[in-house]
Amino acid sequence: MIASVGGEAYSDSASWPWLDSVEAAEAMAAEVVGWKSKYGMDGIDLDIEGNQNAQTAYAFAKKVKELDPDFIVTQPVFGSPQVKEENYMVNQCYAKGATSYVDKIGIMVYEGTGSLQYVKDYTQGSHQWSGFPIHVDVPPQYVMLGAGGQSGAGTITSLAQAAHDQKLGGIMVWYASVIDNATGKVGNQYSGGAMDASIQSAATKATWKKALDIMNGQARHEDSAVDHLIV
Repeated sequence: MIASVGGEAYSDSASWPWLDSVEAAEAMAAEVVGWKSKYGMDGIDLDIEGNQNAQTAYAFAKKVKELDPDFIVTQPVFGSPQVKEENYMVNQCYAKGATSYVDKIGIMVYEGTGSLQYVKDYTQGSHQWSGFPIHVDVPPQYVMLGAGGQSGAGTITSLAQAAHDQKLGGIMVWYASVIDNATGKVGNQYSGGAMDASIQSAATKATWKKALDIMNGQARHEDSAVDHLIV
């Protein structure tokens, strides 16, 4: 279970006092790491989509990993790298010889297989045109493809096969609601549930299980095994 902090509106309009300084960021890191024992949280998703302090966000992630190397830190990115705060995190964490304080980056493109076209922007960032925002080559196993919760069987299967073939880090799904066992009703929904994987057909849900089999069931590589499906 990963707590997501941020989002477009919160990033654009809200003040994040815990990113005002390195000291504040490190203090928050200590508090967040404590969520593991308090709430059973496994990590945090830094959904910074602009207008925040990237340097202190990096200090936050660094401190989290120093306090608990197993606490998961993920960083979503837009398809084409266009948010300077996200680009800063990617460039800092995946520079040659650097220690990465981010476990995965997830490509926030949720229509069809569209996220596939942006993989090279991160895995081959240093090979793009002069002035390209990403200056590093992120190892493929740290990159997750984006998928919409409304995706059909063909899209799901194509993404899973691409993740396996390109040795990527898995698939990030937007989104799925929690279903109340007592009532059978879904929890929080966005856009009337149009992208809610929880309300898709039984056949489509079964395809996600097959997607995991595709990503995990074939020849695995020690340094690039794919075992992540984040919803």
